[in-house]
Formats: sequence, C-alpha cells, structure tokens
Amino acid sequence: MERKPLRLEPLTSYGDVLGGLSGDSEAGGVTAAGGYTLPPLRPTHPKQGLTPIGTEGRLLPTRLSPVKDTGGKGIQLADYSILPRAGENRLGTNATQGKNVEVSGLSSGWTGKSKIGPIRTGTGTAGKTPVKVIVAAALGAVILAAALLAVFIIISRDECRWQLCQNNGTCTDLVNHFSCTCASGFNGTLCETDVDECSSNPCQSGGTCTDGVNGYNCTCQSGYAGSNCETDVDECAGSPCQNGGTCQEGVNQFSCSCADGFDGTLCDNDIDECASSPCENGGTCQDGVNDFTCTCLPGYGGDVCGSDNDECGSNPCQNGGGCVDGVNLFTCNCADGYEGDVCETNIDECGSSPCENGGNCVDGVNGFTCTCADGYEGTLCATDIDECGSDPCQNGAACNDGVNGFTCTCVTGYEGTLCDTDTDECGSDPCQNGAACNDGVNGFTCTCAAGYEGTLCDTDTDECGSSPCQNGGVCADGVNGFTCDCATAAGYDGTLCDNDINECGSNPCENGAACNDGVNGFTCDCTAATGYEGTLCAEDINGCASTTCHADADCTDNPPPATDGTCTCKAGFDGDGTDGGTGCTATATTVPP
Repeated sequence: MERKPLRLEPLTSYGDVLGGLSGDSEAGGVTAAGGYTLPPLRPTHPKQGLTPIGTEGRLLPTRLSPVKDTGGKGIQLADYSILPRAGENRLGTNATQGKNVEVSGLSSGWTGKSKIGPIRTGTGTAGKTPVKVIVAAALGAVILAAALLAVFIIISRDECRWQLCQNNGTCTDLVNHFSCTCASGFNGTLCETDVDECSSNPCQSGGTCTDGVNGYNCTCQSGYAGSNCETDVDECAGSPCQNGGTCQEGVNQFSCSCADGFDGTLCDNDIDECASSPCENGGTCQDGVNDFTCTCLPGYGGDVCGSDNDECGSNPCQNGGGCVDGVNLFTCNCADGYEGDVCETNIDECGSSPCENGGNCVDGVNGFTCTCADGYEGTLCATDIDECGSDPCQNGAACNDGVNGFTCTCVTGYEGTLCDTDTDECGSDPCQNGAACNDGVNGFTCTCAAGYEGTLCDTDTDECGSSPCQNGGVCADGVNGFTCDCATAAGYDGTLCDNDINECGSNPCENGAACNDGVNGFTCDCTAATGYEGTLCAEDINGCASTTCHADADCTDNPPPATDGTCTCKAGFDGDGTDGGTGCTATATTVPP
C-alpha cells in the first residue's frame, strides 16, 4: 500500500469529541483516512502527563484532566490540543471512521468501547490490541489512552470536512477555522440566511413580491405584466373592437369607439336603422350598415317613400295641357283647341268651313284663320277690303281706294308708291321682336307686335298684370296672351275661372227636393220633399217624434208625404189612442148570467 506523508499544522483550539477512525494496525504506526501516515506512538506516564515524542514532532498536553486510573476499569479521556512539529513518521495501517483499529505497541488487555468515556480492560492478542479510535473534531485529533501506556493517534484536522456551510456554500479550510463562500441568494457565517430580494420592493404597479432563492417572483395586478409588473398590458393588442371600431386602451380595461352604424361593447352589433320604421306610405325597409333603403309602393318615391311620385314630371300633357298629379296617375286639362288623354289631338276648327268669299281656312290651336282672296278681309273674309283703310300712304299723302288696290297722292317732299321715301332711319332694324320700324323725318317709330311694348318693342307685355284670372285662379303670362289655371279656384272653371261650376247638375237631391248651387258645393231644400229630411232629403221623417200617443197606445210612423204618426190602442183597450183625444179605455167585459 502506498504511504503518503502527512504534514501537521499548528492548532490552537479545542473541539467536541464527535467521531472516530478504525483500521488494522501494522508494526510501526497507523495510517489515517486518505492514506496519510502518522508517527509511531511512545509511552508516557499517565499521572505526569505527556512527554515530547521524537525530535521531529512533539505531542504536548495543554489541558489534562489529568489522565488517571479508574481502578483497573480503564482511564478517563480528557480534551487535548496538539502542537506537532513538522516531520514524517510512518505507521502501518489504514483507518476508517467509526471502526475498531488494532494498534501494535499497546499493552494487552486494553480496548476502546465507546466514542466518549472510559476505555475498559479486555483480553487482547499479543502484539495487536484492538482499540476504538476517538476523534476530537475541533482539534482534528484521535486520542487513545491506557493505564500504563498512553497512545496518541493524530490526524491533521480539516475544518471543512463536516460540511458546516449551508445552502450549497463553498467551504475554505483555514488555520484552526474555516470560511464559507455563499451561493447566490444566501449570506451569513454559514450561509444560513436567505437574502430577501423583496426588500427593495422591486415589484411595480402594486404587484405582490414573493421571495425565492437568489431571486423573487412578482404577482402582478390585473392589467400589468413583466418580471417587475412594469408593463401596462395593452388590452387593445388583440384588436377586440370589431367593424372598424377604434380601441381606447386603459388600465386593465379598454373601450371601443364604434364606427357609424354599429354599437355594443365590441362594436359587434349592427344598428337596425329600420327599427324606427322610417319608410312611409307602406314602403318596405331594408337595413344596411349605417343606412337603410326603402322599396316604395307604386306611386311613391323619395328616400323614405314620403313623396308622391310626380307623374307630371315628364310633362306628359301635350300642347300646353295642364297636368294634375295623382297617386300613381295623372290627368290632363287640355288647353282650348286640344283633346285626348294627353291633349295630343288638335280640334279641327275648319271642319265647318267658316271662311267666306273663297277664303282658305287654316286650322290653328283653339281657332282658325282665313286667308282671304284678293279684295276681301275680315275674320271670315266677309268684308271688301278698303285698301286705304290702313292709311298706306305716308307722310300726309292722300289715299285713293280702288278695287283690290289704291294709289297715293304724296305731299311735297315725299315720293314713292306710298310716299314713304325719306331718310331711312330704319336701316339698322332698331325695332325688336318683329316690330315694324316707321321711318320719319329725322326719326323713326316702332310699331310693336301684339304682346310687346316699349320704344323698341323690347318689353313683353304682362297680360297677367291686370289679374284677369278670377276666384283664385293662377295666371300664366304668354306672348300676347295668358292662361288661367283654375285648379286653385275650387268650384270654378272657364277661361278666366269666372264660371261657377254647377254642383247641382248631377241632381244630387232626392225625393223632389230643390238643389241650391253654391261655390264648390250645394245644399238641398227639403220643402218640396214632404216627409223627408237629411243632407240629400233621403231620410224618412219619423212622424212618431211629433205625435203624442196615450200611454196604452202604440205609435206607427206614417210614410211620406205624411209627417206624423198613427196612434193605436193596445189590445184590451178602446179609443183613438191619442193623448189629447179619447185616449185608450179598457174594454168592458160582460160576464154571462
């Protein structure tokens, strides 16, 4: 077996006896655990203490109980310290803690029985004595003693061998003491104290700190995250707001600002714009996003079907006919001279050949014109034309009428067929709207066409200026004329809305009653309808209302023309039944004998 040298270091303190070493001895010494060799032991006097052993190393008592005889039953061990000197002495055997060891050189009869206490006598084998090795931990010494022979087995002490550093601390062996290098999260001499990492209040935003080993854990309040609860959780990160809603982030909460047409916590509810029944006149509502559409019944239009479709909007009535709008229909009030559903037919006023003396009839609107043969004039070409009647000769010239012609006798200064030759101020055509320009001496005048007025005939004459339409009719000015719309003149018609419509024309009054026409209405005079009453004189007058019958009579209404009732006594009564006559008397009953 390989023997390793042991260098003994100076020790200065005591310790408790904690354990031991054991093994089998060989001549010359004991080998400690780990293979270190110990010096041979020398005898010493038990009452005088220990004496130096060898020159290389000494064992000196520093405190002795003293070692004393226990009456043949062994000796009492005491505490010792060791001041060895450097040196190398060799003994023979390995030693194991807690086991017996046989050490040569001891007197027979001595053996160790316990870790602490007396070593008692016993029977041993010559040359090899079993003993119990006792270890004083603080001193790092194993001590044996006998009555006549004191034996010391010395093992160099390692203060770190008992692993006193806690919580995975690293022990550093020093001279007669040790030092602990603590693992992260612990401090104290023996690393027995868990460092409180929560003492600095690392958890933010109201988080709860839980201390751990070399660390801590933060339990965050709702709405916060991160190792130190330093992060405000973005509740909007998941885009919770739907349908284009805008998310507003808060602490542990969010709110949604909804786009038009949506509501609800997450803007997930499409607002029903049809809930208020916006479509009018029976229209069907179709909900949309922030909108609705109405499907209207025929005759109605508009966003909410609130407008009666203007069937007159396309101007269906022709030739100046007045259009009256209705629900899904229209009617045309034709201008004079036209007829048909849309006034499309021009009435032929020439059908009766009105023009005389060979005149040619030209049909017009609500009229006709006659193109007369030469020498005739008038509406119907019935008048021989006086060619001088129009004063054709100008500038004071005298006109001489002829047959289908005339001649002019001009005054001095004028000439020409009409004596109209003078400076022509009309050369620039100053007169407007078809007016005739009349050249004069150093001037001109305009003869305006019908419907125009003014110096230059540039003003349309307002034929409505005189308010020709009566009874509230609406006047529409035209060129050289006007028309009256009697739609607002209830009860009137005619060119000027001056004709009171006869509401009695349909004979609304019954039973021969007289009808009295009014403005836009009528009344019935029931005087001639004897026995009838009511708005149309159609109701039979209740004659019993004006006839007083006896209490024992019944009244029967007489039919028209009667206006009274007939009183009849009830069964068992006689009389005329009237209250003012004989009344009703009970009929006498004859009892047979």
